[in-house]
Amino acid sequence: MSNPIALSVQSQSPIVLEMGFNFVAQAAGVGGGSGITFSRDTLNFAQYPTFTLSGSAVDVVTSSLFINGQKQVYGTDYNISGSTLNWVGTAIAFPVTAIEVYYRQSMVGGAFYRDLLNFAQYPTFTLSAVVTAASTSSLFVNGQKQTFGIDYSVSGSTLTWIGTAIAFPVTAMEFYYQ
Repeated sequence: MSNPIALSVQSQSPIVLEMGFNFVAQAAGVGGGSGITFSRDTLNFAQYPTFTLSGSAVDVVTSSLFINGQKQVYGTDYNISGSTLNWVGTAIAFPVTAIEVYYRQSMVGGAFYRDLLNFAQYPTFTLSAVVTAASTSSLFVNGQKQTFGIDYSVSGSTLTWIGTAIAFPVTAMEFYYQ
């Protein structure tokens, strides 16, 4: 089931339509029911470099921050502690039309993993855990979301790149999964 997309004009700058990460992932083995729900906050750039979230994040490494639709890397570009998000990366390029963060406020729904993949393993990557819900996984290469079944496949604890060759340089490969 897909989530509806709402688009609103936040400035007179070019509009960025943000699509990507599966923000509600169904818990494996739970029939028809509870999932892992991520909270979504739209942040005000006037708070830069320290932003206040509407809730407290409990699983910060599975958080996702998007600036103008470009995914940022946790630990490199930003950190979260409780309800505070701190920008720690290089200066953010202008114009900023949208800043959105997704994070968990509860551990209900089970474990959710984030692996930083080593490009030296290309095209087959070993994951830190067995993937139980491959279709809800998300892979980002240099901040760009890749498509499950077209760009990559997953079996057990192995991710295989099946798409066209990845453009160089590869600065970050992040994989989120259950």
